[in-house]
Amino acid sequence: MKAVGIMSKTPSTFRKADIKRGVEALKSAGLKVARVEIDKSGKLIFISADGDVGGVATANEWDGAE
Repeated sequence: MKAVGIMSKTPSTFRKADIKRGVEALKSAGLKVARVEIDKSGKLIFISADGDVGGVATANEWDGAE
């Protein structure tokens, strides 16, 4: 019989409710959810199926104005 190593269970860095709130927020904003990414630290990243870059700065007409 092989010895099986016992791994300690670390507490989750996110909860199902956190994901649900994020998905509902996207839906209430009129966006479709393409996927949800979770990194090792528990950071949740919600990807919209609508091509919205949400929060990423893009160029606008005032860039370069003096």
